[in-house]
Amino acid sequence: MAAGNLHLPVVDLASTNLRASAESIRKACVESGFFYVSNHGIDDGLLERVFAESKKFFELPLEEKMALQRNSGHRGYTPPYAEKLDASSKFEGDLKESFYIGATGNGNLQNDANQWPSEEQFPAWKDTMKLYLATALVTCKRILSLISLSLDLDAEFFQNIGAFNCPSDVLRLLHYPGEVNECDNGNYGASAHSDYGMLTLLATDGTPGLQICREKDRHPQLWEDVPHIDGCQKYSIHRTQPGEGRDTVFDFLSGDGCGERLHASKGEVGLSRALIVNIGDLLERWTNCVFRRLSFWIQTLI
Repeated sequence: MAAGNLHLPVVDLASTNLRASAESIRKACVESGFFYVSNHGIDDGLLERVFAESKKFFELPLEEKMALQRNSGHRGYTPPYAEKLDASSKFEGDLKESFYIGATGNGNLQNDANQWPSEEQFPAWKDTMKLYLATALVTCKRILSLISLSLDLDAEFFQNIGAFNCPSDVLRLLHYPGEVNECDNGNYGASAHSDYGMLTLLATDGTPGLQICREKDRHPQLWEDVPHIDGCQKYSIHRTQPGEGRDTVFDFLSGDGCGERLHASKGEVGLSRALIVNIGDLLERWTNCVFRRLSFWIQTLI
């Protein structure tokens, strides 16, 4: 059973009123575990390059993509039907295909399990993805500082307890098919599931399909749309040193500190897309179920 769009708060990461932002996040996490962030510090131009490079890769023939099939380090390509997020699904697997990229940790390439497309064929791919992963990690840490405040903890709580000491941040590029075979009618791009980690940032290209269920024990279940948002106020971002892929996803579990902060100036310089944020199983567990992580799925629109 589907309903209309869900009204979720938009948290402005450029706001100087940290307490108000933290309260908005707490309300969202208690009620649904989903919210939006604006002025997040990830440049629209970088997002467009990530989408373009992702689309170019997923348009390759399957046999070329399979040359980079996901390895034992869980890095690389997974084809359609390789993953089934809802074990009760009657289908062989979900319709999505994906590509997993992880942090390189201390920069030691010998320990880097990542797989990369050919530089000859994709000259900008590796640098684009690494830049996006690093930038999104900074954004995640800003959000986690507000989550700390929302729990009446110090803003640097997660940093101080060593939650970022062992990097396990993952960039997951996802492509959902625009058309499906008749035998796949009723199947999902990504079947019902929750994220197992701490925090997920989701950048979308505007194609609908993401739905969440706030009451899993309700029958029939009510699934509500989480729409793409464009046109949030954008402020110029500067750095200081204090010490067809349809969806591009950044899953954040933990990560090492990078010592960089992003600050917003007051002058509006344009419009920027908002990012969708949802919490995962880990944060629900850490808050003793005060915060809720919800099940969601990706519908394939025919």
